[in-house]
Amino acid sequence: MPFTLRSIHAREAFDARGWPTLTAKGTLDNGVAVRAVPPGSQWEHHYGALQLRDRDYTRLRGRGVLQAVRAVNETIAPQVLGRSFNHQAELDALLATLDPTPDRSELGANALLTVSILGAEAGAAIASEPLWRYLNPGATVMPRPIFDLLSGGMAATPGLDFRSYQVIPLTATSYRQALEQGLAIKQALQDVMTLKKLQPLQAEDGGYAVALPGNRAALDALLQAIERARLQPGQDVALALDLHATALCDLEDERYFLRSEGRALDIDLFVETLEGLAADYPIAALFDPIDRDDWQTWERLQRSIGRQVRLIGGDFFASNLGRLQQAVAMNACGGIAVDLSQVATVTDALDTLSAARKLSVAAAMTAAPGETEDTTMADAAVAGGADIIRVGPLAHSERMLKYGRLQRRESEMGAAATLAVWQ
Repeated sequence: MPFTLRSIHAREAFDARGWPTLTAKGTLDNGVAVRAVPPGSQWEHHYGALQLRDRDYTRLRGRGVLQAVRAVNETIAPQVLGRSFNHQAELDALLATLDPTPDRSELGANALLTVSILGAEAGAAIASEPLWRYLNPGATVMPRPIFDLLSGGMAATPGLDFRSYQVIPLTATSYRQALEQGLAIKQALQDVMTLKKLQPLQAEDGGYAVALPGNRAALDALLQAIERARLQPGQDVALALDLHATALCDLEDERYFLRSEGRALDIDLFVETLEGLAADYPIAALFDPIDRDDWQTWERLQRSIGRQVRLIGGDFFASNLGRLQQAVAMNACGGIAVDLSQVATVTDALDTLSAARKLSVAAAMTAAPGETEDTTMADAAVAGGADIIRVGPLAHSERMLKYGRLQRRESEMGAAATLAVWQ
């Protein structure tokens, strides 16, 4: 059913970190209002679509988005208002023509994504359908959740080397069951920390930031929590890591720095360290295990452990389909993490998820660095057929709203709903 936006007004808002993002309100012919609050990104993505920032260092450390607000209100809105769009892809194709730069840096990916989300919400409202069903009426598969429990790296003080330490329910047969298992493990992890007399501080993203003595100690704590939740590590629940390896690496010096262990490793030793972790722990996925510019070592690690561990690129790909296709051709990865803050339209995200599945690698939907209470990513994951969804820690409203949205989506599917199989 066609939809038409009659008004659009954007303004500057703030994400859950307290950094600027956009928010916008749109109205339809029938007076119904729709809203969008896209997530904020890292300062820059090397290979993804770029969010436009003011770079006025007299306010908000240069991260303001007033230019992107003007792009929505003064450039994009006049091209969109009053036009009838038959489906989401039609609107997103128009948005792509308004900024033909490869990285969408002229108008800003954040400006374009704001209007794209407004259009998606408008189409769903006109069709009187949940957003996922409007985007893909045939969707019946729920993504399998990965839960971030311990935070490290730059996100936590005191911190561990890697950005996040995670668990993946393997034998859960429904999203609801997987969510309950994640919550049980989180609660058990708090018990484990109490028994160890460790204070469970929270990192910026809501994960636990705990003064554990090293990366293996963090994995051991997760194993203890899984068992305390009456689940079997490696059988019912696997482990995962987001290494954010680019932050650990000096590629010119060809060394990785593990500060918690006081070690500087050359590339060979770092690869051996990851192989050792994969051999000693039931690890099912590694996000960004190697620097984003070191294609050769990605390929090497994929050959080494890729059959037992999914090597998933987040920073490595920056949701860039061309880089994914190149990596698959080289056999240098096992999946891609798609982040709305790295794309310019909802269609871009859906197309990348779909392409990953066709290329026989894992299609993961992942939360952005600067999440908001907008839940579009949950619907996009369902509509795009994501195998995995990584919302983040089981904490804070911007995360819990998405977990709750996914529960409703499974309920709306009814008996047709199935949970994606971990392969």
